[in-house]
Amino acid sequence: MASYTGILADVIIAEDAWRAGVSANISGVAAVSPVAELFELESVIGLDAGALHNNKPIEMNERSRAGTKVNSFVDDYYYRVHVTPLTLALGEVLSELVDTFIVWNAWFEAIDCDDITENGGDEFELDGEEAVYTLEPLEYQTYTVTIPKEGSANIASSIDFTFDTGEQRSVIITGIRMIVFYFPPQVTVKESYEFATDIITPRDGIGSEQRISYRQIPRQSFVVNVPLKTAKEQNRFDAAMFGWAKRYFGFPIRTEKENHSETINQDDLVINVDTTFADFRDESYALIFKSIDEFEAVKIDTVAADSLTLESAVVASYTGNKWIAPLRITQVTSVVQKSNPVADVAFAQVSFAVKDNILLTGFVAEQTYNDLPILLVGSKQLNGSRKESSIDSDSFVQDYGSGDFDYLSDSEFNLNMQGWGFVNETKEAMWVYKQFIHSLLGRQGTMWVPTYTDDLTLAETIGASDTSFQIENIKLAENMGLNDLRTHLSFIFPNGDVLCREITGIVESDDDIEIISIDSDLGLEVEAGDCQVCFLDKCRMASDTVVINHLIAYKNYSNVSLLAVKE
Repeated sequence: MASYTGILADVIIAEDAWRAGVSANISGVAAVSPVAELFELESVIGLDAGALHNNKPIEMNERSRAGTKVNSFVDDYYYRVHVTPLTLALGEVLSELVDTFIVWNAWFEAIDCDDITENGGDEFELDGEEAVYTLEPLEYQTYTVTIPKEGSANIASSIDFTFDTGEQRSVIITGIRMIVFYFPPQVTVKESYEFATDIITPRDGIGSEQRISYRQIPRQSFVVNVPLKTAKEQNRFDAAMFGWAKRYFGFPIRTEKENHSETINQDDLVINVDTTFADFRDESYALIFKSIDEFEAVKIDTVAADSLTLESAVVASYTGNKWIAPLRITQVTSVVQKSNPVADVAFAQVSFAVKDNILLTGFVAEQTYNDLPILLVGSKQLNGSRKESSIDSDSFVQDYGSGDFDYLSDSEFNLNMQGWGFVNETKEAMWVYKQFIHSLLGRQGTMWVPTYTDDLTLAETIGASDTSFQIENIKLAENMGLNDLRTHLSFIFPNGDVLCREITGIVESDDDIEIISIDSDLGLEVEAGDCQVCFLDKCRMASDTVVINHLIAYKNYSNVSLLAVKE
């Protein structure tokens, strides 16, 4: 027997150990170092000493295990039937709509479509291959669904496909049908924009505000008065309100209508019409209106400056005089009132709120000061006129119960208000005014507003490089001083030019003269009477609601109250 001497680290093997095919006797021996033990290995090969046995090959232990194939992209994409899209979400249906879907055999062998079931088939027309038919490997079929504008208010239909592979696929069709509110209103049509602003006022009483707009798109609404001149018109109105007052109306924006005389042919997909300064939108609706019995709502795909491209073709033909206007999705928001002053004549009032409004952008101020627009009277941009002003001490009464009382306020400043009226007489003017209102986001935005009164009267000529000038003494230094609500001046010239400066000081020279200091010179010589010198207030709208009163298309007026703010 052979003997071998070796080292085993940190452990002494004191027991016999056996391995298949090899016999070995391992006995421990005394360690000769702290980390190792010497041992003697006596190995016996086979059963008899000196005999060598080769037992190869050794038979494997056969074992059977069950498993599954892991899915891959191929399994997700193939070996099935695809229908796409699975849902035709039509949204609001004002006109005839056409949509498509495909059925694709993603098997590598032919399959049969055994059955096609149309659920709610009265709401649509299906055009395509009828069952039973064969789909070859990787072949697809295209189906067309036509949804007419007439039908029930709510569209909830489906198309079910059954295949010989055992698969079933369904296409869901949903939508909400609307009708056009085609009754012509009388003047005045009231259009409103309602913003929502949260104003946080700290308790420091220094007039600071934090204004947070939490409605980025204003709520647009209309109030119309409708004359119903015959019994038939009354009956048609009553039927429409009875059946649809809880549902959706397509409301034409007649105040932005565009008169049209060019012939519109059946199946036209493009309408030539001037869309500038009107709220036509991509993927929205427009109305072609010739009479109360001859009109059509069309779905817009894209808008160009001189045309509308439609998603689906015009159904009828229209010749002669007519008009085209944007069409909005609306709901009735209040009680519909109707009165009959005389037989067969009635007047109805209906309020509509627009569901698909957007924020109008693109306003560019004609003139700015410190990065804010200046509200200019009689400008080409905003034809406004200041009508009235008010000062509110912002106080509350403290009653002591003994007959004595005090009016107290927790604010350092009065509520200084200016009332403004805006008149728009052109298509462009109305559009710019709406952009201006939208740019303010209700009470959140600010602007510079001159008082447009002769607040200061010059007592001397102002030199081109002067940074101070004399005015007639009106006790500004004594009563107002450098007030945070009034620290800016505007110099308004007859040609429309406006110069704005910040007031840096007000001192009384004598009983007749006060001296005003400004942050920079005017750059030109100004004599008394050359311009109007008035205060320039930083203002916001006092209300989140703006009402525009439309007399006829593109002619309207609006009254807005503006409140002076510190910042």
